[in-house]
Amino acid sequence: MLWHKISGPLSAILMPLLGAVAAFGLARSGKLFVRAIVGMALGFAYFVADNFALAMGDLGAYSPFLAAWGPFILFALIGEMILIRTEE
Repeated sequence: MLWHKISGPLSAILMPLLGAVAAFGLARSGKLFVRAIVGMALGFAYFVADNFALAMGDLGAYSPFLAAWGPFILFALIGEMILIRTEE
């Protein structure tokens, strides 16, 4: 839980990155609604993965460092990949 006190507030930086899938790309392409749904799904998936990792860390299945930072790093990489791929 100590590691999560550091990584938890950083999710405020991560959420706009995950929502950037809806912001970037051509607005006239007709897929704005789909991109908004994908952005919300990524945010929800991060929430689920973070809580799952914390539960597994409490049980001792994950190391505390991996339980706190694993979902953050994974979804930060996913968000960066989406930004790079949708850059036009």
